[in-house]
Amino acid sequence: MTTGAPTKIVLDVDRVAKRYYRNPLSSQRQASRVLFEAMLGRTRENANPQPGEITVVRDVSFTLRRGEAIGIIGGNGAGKTTMLRMLAGHVLPDAGAIRVYGTTGSMIDLTSGIKDTMSGRANIFLRSAILGRRRKDVEADLEEIIDYTELGAAIDAPVATYSSGMRMRLAFATTMFMRPDVLLVDEVLSVGDFRFRQKCLESIRMMRENAGFVLVSHSMGDVSRFCDRVLVLKGGAVAFDGAPDDAIAFYYDQQDRAAKKPKLPAAPVGAASGAAARPRYGDYIERRHLCDEVEARWLSAEGEALDGVRSGDRLRLRLSFRLLAPVRRLIVGVPIFGRDGEMVTALSSEQAGFAATPGADGRVEIEIDVPELRLTPGVYKAVLALHDGPEYLYRQLIGEITVVRGGLPKYWGSLVTPQRWSQTQGRVDAPTGARPEGAASDDAPDETGGRAEAGESVRET
Repeated sequence: MTTGAPTKIVLDVDRVAKRYYRNPLSSQRQASRVLFEAMLGRTRENANPQPGEITVVRDVSFTLRRGEAIGIIGGNGAGKTTMLRMLAGHVLPDAGAIRVYGTTGSMIDLTSGIKDTMSGRANIFLRSAILGRRRKDVEADLEEIIDYTELGAAIDAPVATYSSGMRMRLAFATTMFMRPDVLLVDEVLSVGDFRFRQKCLESIRMMRENAGFVLVSHSMGDVSRFCDRVLVLKGGAVAFDGAPDDAIAFYYDQQDRAAKKPKLPAAPVGAASGAAARPRYGDYIERRHLCDEVEARWLSAEGEALDGVRSGDRLRLRLSFRLLAPVRRLIVGVPIFGRDGEMVTALSSEQAGFAATPGADGRVEIEIDVPELRLTPGVYKAVLALHDGPEYLYRQLIGEITVVRGGLPKYWGSLVTPQRWSQTQGRVDAPTGARPEGAASDDAPDETGGRAEAGESVRET
């Protein structure tokens, strides 16, 4: 690795490869050769694997610019972690070159270098030294680091008494204050509880203007929202390099092919894994230093204030808020929950492909039009969530929606699904009593303007 930078580029990876031997003695010899050549500043060319060699990373090249975030995804054994460890300098490449222009901070194993018998305060100095920081620089930041951990008096207790979440907070805070030019992140964006995670994401956002990021994660939601570009590794090589959503679609397609099973529609990126929503409709957050003057109003089709709405009627939601800091990727979401706390549906700018742009004063005004509300009768809770990528700026309840009966005779579940029923053989008699609204008579025109044929009954909702 070398330093001294071309404009804006902070990391240059050139045809990097890594091989391991099945024989431990051969691995030791290879490691010695690689270390000796690295000390002399030599780089090796990629060569065909020799007998007994296992190639885990092959011919990988990319550049990272300041302010850019690159994701690396792939199946188990694809070479993601090995690639990240080479970028961090933990492992030397067997071929190719890695050039870092500035300092590197790694969040690969946050708790490495932390000693259980030492206090949290002492571990700040120990881990900072491992990361290459000078003691006087750590002393200058010490009180800020301690405040960031939110450990309070526990900072002087042995780490052996900490919970896993407390350990992660200590390690994350120590790394964040490095202020590196390149930050390498491996599955740590879920550090701590919801509120501390948002605090970490805010810190990363602030760092992003002056640093480049490489993120390895199995969370496709984080990858999609956080990264500008994504590499898909397969068998140690780059199988795809492109936009996050395209890369994720490619990855899922490869996984389906590998499983040799019929391809199913992929779940939306970042969708919940099926766990029930909390009865309080998720966590609430309000960051007035990032977003304020938030207003949300449910309106009728005519634009009047809404007390209740019929199932099947038109509905509008008018939103306004002011952003107090620049955002890279503004996402507006309105999850809607039933009385039992289960999320039944959502309105989403990301799903709709809508990009809201703040004005010169940071103000954003949006109107969401729901042409036909498909909720069944009941009382629903709505939450407004404003994101900058994966980071929450605001998440609060915005009131209830009372849905009353519409034109259907019966309702089941939470949503009305548009449907058309027909029988093409035999005879179907209309149910006794009033014909349901939307049912076709025997001589009524069908939806194409023709007549239902004899023996065919058509009903729609």
